[in-house]
Amino acid sequence: MSLNAAAIILAAGDGTRMQSAHPKVAAKVLMKPMINWVIDSLNSCEIDNQNICVVVSDKGEEVKELLSPEIKTAIQWERKGTGHAVSMALDF
Repeated sequence: MSLNAAAIILAAGDGTRMQSAHPKVAAKVLMKPMINWVIDSLNSCEIDNQNICVVVSDKGEEVKELLSPEIKTAIQWERKGTGHAVSMALDF
């Protein structure tokens, strides 16, 4: 049975509380960026990359470089909370 689902990943955090110059989702866990663990989990749930949208900050180039080309991105220009971040993916 094919799953008809999509996913939004909120990845606009700076990583300042982690005392890092890199976005927190780019931090490596077991030698792989955290965001890639999430994407792999979505893929194992039959959510293909073209059905994934990652919300990044205006400084999200480092995150975008970690993504497959078929994964869509949306930019959260201002940090106004989780609901606002999700609304940035409305076009998706």
